[in-house]
Amino acid sequence: QASPTSLTFQAVQGGPNPSSQVVILSKSNAKQVSWNSRDNANWLSASPTSGTMSTSTQVMVTVNAGGLAAGTYNGNVTIALNS
Repeated sequence: QASPTSLTFQAVQGGPNPSSQVVILSKSNAKQVSWNSRDNANWLSASPTSGTMSTSTQVMVTVNAGGLAAGTYNGNVTIALNS
């Protein structure tokens, strides 16, 4: 489970990047599993990009708005558990 499942960032052109946001990954059992993440936009990133977890972990999602023209952008970070 990931919480939240959707994030919104707002930036002002020429201003600082918006603050990073945290996604919490959790699962019901304590069996340790590995996970990895990937994004589909060069201005979007998740950190760390991989790891192991027993019941929960946190992933920081960051936007780098520098160089982007004014407008609305959509991107995805996909996080997958490895079996």
